[in-house]
Amino acid sequence: LLWTEANDIDFKYHYLVEDSYSNDRIPDWYSNLNQSESRKQFESHIRNITKRYKGRVAIYDVANHALFHRRDRNNNYMNTGWTREEAITRAFQWADEEDPDAILLVNDGSEGKEFLGESTSEEYANFVKRLLERGAPIDGIGIHGHLGKGNAKLLDDEKIIESLNIFASTGLPIYVTEFDLSYVEIAGFNPDATFEADGIIYNNWWDYQAYAYKHFYELISSHDSVVSIFSWGFYDGAVGRNGSGLFDENFEALLYW
Repeated sequence: LLWTEANDIDFKYHYLVEDSYSNDRIPDWYSNLNQSESRKQFESHIRNITKRYKGRVAIYDVANHALFHRRDRNNNYMNTGWTREEAITRAFQWADEEDPDAILLVNDGSEGKEFLGESTSEEYANFVKRLLERGAPIDGIGIHGHLGKGNAKLLDDEKIIESLNIFASTGLPIYVTEFDLSYVEIAGFNPDATFEADGIIYNNWWDYQAYAYKHFYELISSHDSVVSIFSWGFYDGAVGRNGSGLFDENFEALLYW
């Protein structure tokens, strides 16, 4: 935060709350609270963070993995006894009360199928609409964009635009909050070998990735509802997604760029 302030760069906080699928993201002491104590801690956490950084943090992902993770706790979000929609609506209201000038985002993908214009995209959009109807002061819809799963390629342009149109139906501006292209789920993948995509043979996957990053940014930026794109994995190895970074571990630009 100090570095971004010194360099006049807006800071985005990721994230205020997530009813996590991974228990290591929720401390043991919180897991052991009763319902009343959980509600108090849930509220104080939201308020304390946004109050402390009022005027310094420009954007908050208020609720990350807002819909698709921990569906078993839809009626007991973060052990509060509130439904998912009730709890997240309250989180937005508290954050807005403490820092009304901050941009507040709801954040999720399409159940691991990022940018697919299918039922899960519609489900997420409808969920956000219900939050708005409840009075959640949401300023933008955040979309995960971890691409390349299974084939190391971008999705078809048509599928990306189809999903963006679905998300835009919320009436909110779209923030692509977590974009990367990797080969994370492909066993034995060799990024230095020749790579074929859309009938084009690239000298290696890195050459394709360079094309894909440029193409994705141009495509996304052409959509009227998209206002911002954030890269996920600033440097290689930062988040365990093979090959996704723009820089190496020494923050040197990777040669294939």
